Amino acid sequence: MSVYFIHPKLTIGAYQLAEQFYEKCFGEIEEHIEVVSVRTEIVMNSLELGREDSIVFFNRADQLYTDLFLKLLNNVLKAGSFVFPIALTKEHRRPPELVCKSQSYDIVEELRQRCLTDFNIDTVAFALAREIIAKMQPTLCKDKMHIFLSHRREDGEEIAAVFYKEFKARSEDAFRDLIDIKVGEEAQERIESNLRKSDVVIFLDTPKTGESQWIARELEMAFALNIPIVWVRIGKPDGRVALKFNPADIPHFNLPNINIPDIGNGSTLVDNIIHKAFQISREYVKSVFDRINTIKNLLCDHQASFRKLDTRNLIFKLTIPRSKLKYRERPLVHIVQCYGRFPKDEDKGSLQPKLSKLGYEEHPEHGTFYDSTILLAPIGDDNSCYENTCITESFDDYLYYLENYLKPISTQSNGKKGIIVSGAFPDCEPEYQQNLHNALFAFANEIYQRQGIIIFGAHPTFQHLFFNLGKKLYPNNYKEYIHLYISKYFATTGIIGDLNSYAAVTATENVEEDREKSLSLMRKTMIEDNKALALICLGGKTKAGGHKPGVDEEIELARAKGLPVFIIGSVGGRSSEIAKEYEVGGWKEHLNSMSNEDNKMLMVSLDYRVMANKIFRSLGL
Repeated sequence: MSVYFIHPKLTIGAYQLAEQFYEKCFGEIEEHIEVVSVRTEIVMNSLELGREDSIVFFNRADQLYTDLFLKLLNNVLKAGSFVFPIALTKEHRRPPELVCKSQSYDIVEELRQRCLTDFNIDTVAFALAREIIAKMQPTLCKDKMHIFLSHRREDGEEIAAVFYKEFKARSEDAFRDLIDIKVGEEAQERIESNLRKSDVVIFLDTPKTGESQWIARELEMAFALNIPIVWVRIGKPDGRVALKFNPADIPHFNLPNINIPDIGNGSTLVDNIIHKAFQISREYVKSVFDRINTIKNLLCDHQASFRKLDTRNLIFKLTIPRSKLKYRERPLVHIVQCYGRFPKDEDKGSLQPKLSKLGYEEHPEHGTFYDSTILLAPIGDDNSCYENTCITESFDDYLYYLENYLKPISTQSNGKKGIIVSGAFPDCEPEYQQNLHNALFAFANEIYQRQGIIIFGAHPTFQHLFFNLGKKLYPNNYKEYIHLYISKYFATTGIIGDLNSYAAVTATENVEEDREKSLSLMRKTMIEDNKALALICLGGKTKAGGHKPGVDEEIELARAKGLPVFIIGSVGGRSSEIAKEYEVGGWKEHLNSMSNEDNKMLMVSLDYRVMANKIFRSLGL
C-alpha cells in the first residue's frame, strides 16, 4: 500500500512552482505513510501498482503525455489504484482522458479559497498531503478533521467567529457552541458530546479565559480523554487572568498583537494551526499498529487466531477459544476494525457492506457467523450498548478484556496496590509534550483497571486527568483510588479543601518558607505512602540552567525504601537523561525485577500501554 508520486518534470517539464509544491507535498506524506518518488522514466516503466496503491501526478495543459506515462495510466486503471491529478493553473485543470472522471486537485482554487497567492504554495501542498494520507488510511485519519473550538465568549467571541468561518471555508468540521447548539438544547451535554467526538481541540486563549470554569472543564475533559489540544494564546501577556488549567508547558502559537483582519485575507495562520492540529492528532496513529501487534501476539500465545481481512481499512477477524467447559462450544469470533480517530456514524454503517464484499454475508435465517463487530478507537463510546452487534470500544479497554479472558491478572497478596507517578512537562516543543499526555493516560488507565491506586504530587494539569479517569471508572468511590500529596507552601486551606472533593489528600507542612525544603518533605511523605508498590518516572525538567530535578530525589528516596523504579525515557526531559545514564552503564544498578532488555524498551518505546502492562504484571498488579 504505497503512494507513487510522479515528479512534475515527467509530465509538465521544468516548472519551478510545481517542483516546490512537489517537494513540500512529498515531504509531508513521507512523514506519515510510504511514498515513492518517481523521477525517471526508467523507474516509471518498472512500476507495478496494486489496488491499494495510489498515483499522484501533474496534469498537462495540452494533453500531450508521453506513451510511457499513458501506458502507466492504463496499468493503473486495470489495477484499480487511486488517482490524484494535480492542476497547477486554470489551464491544467483537465486530467488525462484515461482518468477524466478523477477530480483534479485545483491549486488555483485552493489558494483562492484561502485568499493566498503563489507565495503560499506550501500551504496547499500540505492540504493535498492530508487528503492523500486520509484516502490511503481512511480509518486512521480524515482529510477534514472534527475541530472543537474552545473559547471565552466575553472577550473571544468575535475572534472565534472568524476562526470558525475560516475553518468552514476550508471544509473542516468545526464545532462552536453559539452556532451549533440550537435553542432549547442542553448546552453542556451537547458540548461534551461534541468534545468526545472531536479529533482535536483548538483552544483560543484570550486574556479573560482564566475566569471561565466552563473552559477549564472543557480542557480538563479533553486532557482526560487524551484528545490533542492546540493552544493559541491571543493578546498581550500583561493583565491576563491566570488559567486554571494549562494544556502544555507553553502555547503552540503566541499571538500578542493579532487583529481580526489578520486571521484571513491572505494570512497562513489558520492553515498553520490546522497543519499543527493534524500533526499532533496523528501522534496516536503511531501506536495503532503497536496495539494491533499486541492483540495479534496475545492471541497467538493462546492458540487463538488473528486473520487480516482488509489491509487498507484495517479489518481483522479474531477467533478466540472459549474458556474450558464440559461441552465443546464454538470459539468466540470478533470482527474488529481499527481506528486512529473517533469513528463516525457513517463508519459504523459502512462496515457491514465491506464485510459483504469480503464474502461474509449475513444469513437471512441464522444471522452472522461472528459474535460481535467492534470498532477499536482511541476513545470508546459512552453510549455503546454491548448488546448491539457493532460497538465502539477503546483499544485499552478491549485489550484489558482480552488479557483477562485469556490470562486473568492475579491479585497482590500484601494489599499494596499504589503506584507513585512522578511526571512533569519536559523541556521540548509543546507538540512533543503530547507524548507525556499519551503516557500518563495509558498508565493511569492501566492502574485504575487493575483496581490500583495512583499516588502523585499535586500537578495542576495532570491531576485533572487522574480525577476524570477515576470518576469514570469508579463514580461512587473514586477518592479511594487517588492519593494526592501537596505542600502547604503552594496551597491554601481553601485549595486543599477543594482537592479533598476529588482525592484522599495529604498536605505536608511549609518548611521555613523554603520551596525546596517544602518539596523535599512532600516527596519523602509521598514515597512513604503505606500503599506504595513502585515508582514510575516520566519527563521532568532537566538540569539546564541550574535547575534541580525533583525526579532525581524521588528515585533516591524510592530506592532507599526498597521500591522498584521504572524510568520512561521516550517522553523526553529528565527521565530520558536518567534512562540513558543507566543504559550507558549497562543497567548494572538494580532498579526493578525486569530484564535489561525490557528496561531499554521503557527507554525508547512509544507504546505506553504495552509498557504499563509489562510493568504491572512484573509487580503482580
